[in-house]
Amino acid sequence: MSSPDSSSLIPPETDADARDIGATSWRRALPLALVVLLLGAVLTLAGARYVDRLESAQATQDTQHAVNRVTSALLERLNYYTAHMRATAGLFVASDRVTLFEWERYIATTELRPLNEMGAAGLVYAPRVAADRRADWEDFMFYAYDRVIAIRGSTEGAAYPVQFAAPRVSTLEVILGFDLASNPTRRAAIEASITRGDIVLSGTITLKDAGDASPAGILALPVFHPAKDLMRDAPASDLVRGVVVLGLRYGDWIASVSNDWAEQVQVELIDESDEAPVPLVSLSERPSGDGMSRPLMVGGRQLRLVFHPVAQAGDSVAGLTVRAAGGVLTLAFALLTFYLASGRHRALASAARIGGALADSERRFALAATATSDGIWEWVSDRSEMYLSDRAQRMLFGAPRAGPIAWREVLHGLLPAERRVLLLALRGHLRHRQALEVAISVPNAMGGSRHLLVRGRAAWD
Repeated sequence: MSSPDSSSLIPPETDADARDIGATSWRRALPLALVVLLLGAVLTLAGARYVDRLESAQATQDTQHAVNRVTSALLERLNYYTAHMRATAGLFVASDRVTLFEWERYIATTELRPLNEMGAAGLVYAPRVAADRRADWEDFMFYAYDRVIAIRGSTEGAAYPVQFAAPRVSTLEVILGFDLASNPTRRAAIEASITRGDIVLSGTITLKDAGDASPAGILALPVFHPAKDLMRDAPASDLVRGVVVLGLRYGDWIASVSNDWAEQVQVELIDESDEAPVPLVSLSERPSGDGMSRPLMVGGRQLRLVFHPVAQAGDSVAGLTVRAAGGVLTLAFALLTFYLASGRHRALASAARIGGALADSERRFALAATATSDGIWEWVSDRSEMYLSDRAQRMLFGAPRAGPIAWREVLHGLLPAERRVLLLALRGHLRHRQALEVAISVPNAMGGSRHLLVRGRAAWD
């Protein structure tokens, strides 16, 4: 009776088998990895599109906020201009003999000095000088400014020469004596303001006298005789003492309030009062799209503000981040899926091959066990049961038994002396690795004994 060899009866895997298993696992894992890759790409694109829409909505909201703030600031600045014009007109309504000293005191009191810093080109007062009073006005100016100031721009007829200017800067001092009515556009604005009795914005002009050729206009406000309301039958032109004029360079006006928002919006200004729109403030490069527009009524003229969002370099950072992160994660998951799926298929193929080889081995072992006269036994030292072939069971018990056979049951079937011999041989083999080959006697059913040669080989850890 002998124990089977512990070496594997499974044939080793050949290179051809490995190649076949690898190719099969690749074919099965690749479609699943492609599905994961496609699904990840779809989710990434959907997420990036959603983030882009959020960014677009945020950018639109920021632009809308900037548009509202700039529009409100321009109207506030315009109200600031007109408030000073009305206050100045009130001064000359109250007195038609304002001196230069009183004018300078008025400038200091009403804070007219920072007008140029707030987008305006300055504020002036021009009295109406009849044709026969031109020399008298020039005499007044000589005594007021201690130098000769003649009426320029016209030589005859009624005139509106600049008498006082604020702030007192060199660019405005040069226009003293300049007849505002000598220019058709200025004259039309002055006449319209007299007819309307309120502030009127002129058509487009160039304030060349101020050294700036950019598009500009003037806001004109008439100064009437204080008894105008009592002299309703008299023509309005006969009751005019003069006119308060504020120069307005459109580019400076817009820049004075929009510089804080220059990184968000660019502003165009268009005069739509006439049939053909006139650009007052243009951009060096025409942006794409129509932009956001806001109507603006100034002094009877219809203006339109057009706001163009400024493209920010970091506008699509979040969308690009989502796309990049989604692409990397999608590729990583696809590779991981491919690796796990191919590994699973390889493991299943190897298990199937090993299972088939194991079944063949067990079948060959069963055939060998039935064909030999030896009994086959196996005992695992940490288990109470052991394996005995049918031939071994007949040798020990006279006939095969059903169910598991305990190790102690085998030992109890031996005579004490034979049991001791077998245990000593097993101990010597397991502890000292001595050859396990011992002869014992077992009783038989006829009252005699049968001699058995027990051989085996242990598998050590």
